[in-house]
Amino acid sequence: TTQEINGWVQVLDPHGSGHSYWWNRQTNQTTHLGAARPGSAAALLERLGRFKDEVARDLNQRQRMRIFIGDGMYYGGGSEGGAGC
Repeated sequence: TTQEINGWVQVLDPHGSGHSYWWNRQTNQTTHLGAARPGSAAALLERLGRFKDEVARDLNQRQRMRIFIGDGMYYGGGSEGGAGC
């Protein structure tokens, strides 16, 4: 028998991968294979990890302009969509 926790039931992958996913009997929502049970601490950590990765990608994309200071002048390293130096 399968234990239901807050409406979520763990289901074994019918394609035989050996992984499982979670299915909510009340809302008919499902998770991806290998996901932690929604509402659990592990699921929160998964969400925080995805958020951290998204923020890191965004910051990396924003760092298009670099300024180099040397002989009393500044030189732009370039910026996407902005005016050059």
